[in-house]
Amino acid sequence: MAKEPYLVQRINLRSTQDPNRKGVDRYFSMDYMGSAEFEFGELPKSLKRIRSALPTDLKKMQVGGYTAWYCGPETFYEVAMTLFEDALEGRHYDHYLLKESLRLQEAYGFYKAAPKCDIVGWWDILNDFAFFTKKEYAKNWLKGLSDKKDPAGV
Repeated sequence: MAKEPYLVQRINLRSTQDPNRKGVDRYFSMDYMGSAEFEFGELPKSLKRIRSALPTDLKKMQVGGYTAWYCGPETFYEVAMTLFEDALEGRHYDHYLLKESLRLQEAYGFYKAAPKCDIVGWWDILNDFAFFTKKEYAKNWLKGLSDKKDPAGV
């Protein structure tokens, strides 16, 4: 059963893949968003649950002209879709009260005058799914998940 999304981790793209890093850490870095994700170990707990039921398929999410790629259990696809649609339309809190802003509009280039945004994905660490701006990033997430040696616990 899905939990209300609350802790949604923003995922940044590493400028270069680091062969010395393992797991999802090879491709991505996590945006520091507060103590719960890092200090209370929520990211490693979620990662362990995700790896125990490793997703293998990607599912396309489409809202208007915007696309995201979903990685996770089929049962949470509608939760992800609602989160994606609400954030694109600027209704961040219509359905879910999140701990931090997704900054999704910024990641999709809504604000042309804003500085470059490195956010390429979002990881719901309570429901154990993620979605990404490009299929390539979602595929790298799946590759990283199959490597169980994340040095930092992520």
